[in-house]
Amino acid sequence: MKKPISILFLLCISVAFSQQPMYFNKTYSNINYYAYGRSILEKEGSYIGYGYTNEPENEDKILFFEIDSLGEIVKWEPFPEQEAYILIVGGVMKQSVNGQYCLAYSKWYGGNIKTALRGMDPELNSLWAQVYGLGLQTIGKNYCQTSDLGYAICGSYYNDWNYSAQILLIKTDSLGNQQWYKAFGTPSYFEHGSIIIQTPDGGYLIGGYIYDVGVGSFHDALVMRIDSSGNLQWTKQYGSPNVDDDIALVAMATDGNYLLATVYGEWTINSDSRAGKIYLAKIDKDNGEIIWEQKIGEARKDRYIKSLKRIKDNHYMAAGWSLKVDTSAPNQEVYAGWVLKVDGDAETVWYRDYYYYTEQNDVNNLYDVTPTRDNGYIAIGTAHSESDTPQLWIIKLDSMLCDTPGCTTVVHNNELQFDNRKEIKVWPNPFSESFNVQVRRKETKGDGILRVFNSQGTKMEEQILPESNEIININSSYWPRGLYYIQFENSGTFIGASKILKQ
Repeated sequence: MKKPISILFLLCISVAFSQQPMYFNKTYSNINYYAYGRSILEKEGSYIGYGYTNEPENEDKILFFEIDSLGEIVKWEPFPEQEAYILIVGGVMKQSVNGQYCLAYSKWYGGNIKTALRGMDPELNSLWAQVYGLGLQTIGKNYCQTSDLGYAICGSYYNDWNYSAQILLIKTDSLGNQQWYKAFGTPSYFEHGSIIIQTPDGGYLIGGYIYDVGVGSFHDALVMRIDSSGNLQWTKQYGSPNVDDDIALVAMATDGNYLLATVYGEWTINSDSRAGKIYLAKIDKDNGEIIWEQKIGEARKDRYIKSLKRIKDNHYMAAGWSLKVDTSAPNQEVYAGWVLKVDGDAETVWYRDYYYYTEQNDVNNLYDVTPTRDNGYIAIGTAHSESDTPQLWIIKLDSMLCDTPGCTTVVHNNELQFDNRKEIKVWPNPFSESFNVQVRRKETKGDGILRVFNSQGTKMEEQILPESNEIININSSYWPRGLYYIQFENSGTFIGASKILKQ
């Protein structure tokens, strides 16, 4: 009897261990060479990704890598393609519906910059590759797989050397063979496509930005709606009329319209810098008009957004970076990577900043974030100290966006069931000077912990709630107006959560 019991015990331990969240925060590069991270995807038991590096000949080359579930390197391969020098504007790697992978990028070809598309097997071995010789030069930035199993690529199309460009759209078959292409825009402007999605009617939505080269006007977020044959249906600009914004990123909204994400320029700091807020808007699919819009969080210097994804449960993930002032050392500024999760109405689920390097002027930039099978997330970017060579940076997070066990600096995640009023009741809502919290415990005993966070994840209040005291009044007269999140836990278990608005 002892042997079967031992086996069963080990199996239970193995299953329990496999369900534990994994955490790591690591950088990767070979000595004397830089490495930038751009895309990361999950495989069974490991993660694969794409970036670029200058090893081994000090020339920019595509980088493919694989790390195991603990963040240890399994594969590190600068792609040995002749003239595979890749541009800083980068590209993106995604998984196709057949389980293979595809990479859109830009390379030198015949003395000019050209858009390229490469299909790969699950081990990232090349299956086919295409280069598109269009115009004077083109930059391929992003792509989507289409309903006919082909691809649609977006980027920029140059037809002269005057630094003006149009938005590029290339349609291909399943092997990357060009079927048609179109360029959209105004000759004196620089217009760039940063993201493309296919709409349910077979058309395309491209997000990017526009800049008037002739007069040096401000960057504006730009969205174009194109039909299935490549005909422009409408184009709209969004953001501040007087301050630089950022690229427009787009996704399908839950009701068939579109979600737009960018950074709204708030004020100019100098010719190379501005402060901005994360900006979300739902736009009408028929004309691009704003249905609703919302700014999220504080305005920060050099805030940028680099990815937007619709994930399960009709939530959305975004990632980027901003210059953050260390509150413990007010004169110290560090570039912090950030990740945001919102629901379909743009209400913040959680937001958090991340670092690998933490000293003055250190850089921590995030380009992509992806959900993982353990209900966590993995994010990729580039980090380096002020004086060191850039390194590929990856952080593995749990389901509450923690990068270490026991993290409590998040607002909440979808496991906390904010709309469940059986556990927590708050009133009055909205409030002005103070509010009451009532906790209705079921089977839990002992003292509990009540925490209140603002929409940026900053903890505003923490109190011990004795078992004998079911109602507590919280004085919040000094808090700024906005949305706040309340969490209650007992013996390390989350009991419930709620949200409340200060007018």
